[in-house]
Amino acid sequence: MRQLSKLYTEPSNNPFEPKLHAYSLRGVSISKNTMYVCRRAEPDLIDMDLDGDGENAKSDQWWRIHYAPMGASPVTVEVSGFHSLVGL
Repeated sequence: MRQLSKLYTEPSNNPFEPKLHAYSLRGVSISKNTMYVCRRAEPDLIDMDLDGDGENAKSDQWWRIHYAPMGASPVTVEVSGFHSLVGL
């Protein structure tokens, strides 16, 4: 049972088993009408790492997409502060 629980959570020494890759949360659906999607934010030209010291890290940007079956605007897409809620 212990070996099965570690099957895809720890790297294996067996060269025939698939390699594991880290992943991160890229989307969440909180209802049938609302979802949050994460994408890499476009770099700001002012904040680019021009001197090569590695200070500027890429940041993620969460977008809220809401579908309303009735109303003047059926789809709403906006940048969200969702990252603060999930601790990303």
